[in-house]
Amino acid sequence: MEYIERTGSITIPKNAGVAGLLKTLGALLAEIPRLKSIYINSAGLVEYVWYAPAEAENPKTLEVQFESLMPYAIIRNTTLKEVVVDDPRTAIISLFNACHLDRLYPICLVTGADTKLWSWMANLYGPVMIPSDTFFGYPLLQDREVPDDVLILCASFARTLHITDTYRAYKIAMEAAAHGK
Repeated sequence: MEYIERTGSITIPKNAGVAGLLKTLGALLAEIPRLKSIYINSAGLVEYVWYAPAEAENPKTLEVQFESLMPYAIIRNTTLKEVVVDDPRTAIISLFNACHLDRLYPICLVTGADTKLWSWMANLYGPVMIPSDTFFGYPLLQDREVPDDVLILCASFARTLHITDTYRAYKIAMEAAAHGK
């Protein structure tokens, strides 16, 4: 039987992290026979080469389901506490304070894909913050399933854990907080 070299690629979503990479590698090793090489770049693109029978018409494409690793799926499967604030200027502090009172450590913050966080912060404090992928030193993850006017703090029992280790999440509605509700 004659074999030819085939190539394929899959992109790991940015918010899937190390768990997404491991899930992809596991799927590659389990589903693609005669794997020759795997190349992973820093942007999350995984390219792979394998040998397939020459008479095979449609090469097998790898499909990995990342939905269970995305921030909203993780938050949905944990306890979510809504933090109510009286003064919008203390909303962020209230999130971290609620986390501290439960004796947990912040892991990351999550917002919607088209977040209103930066305009909300500019309305409160003036244009002092530049949109970034971190917020107060914590990773700022975005998920299209999270409402754009919501900020969620994920917390766990240790500081250095990944979002997949979230034990409890704390939420503020930015518009409600802006009006002191």
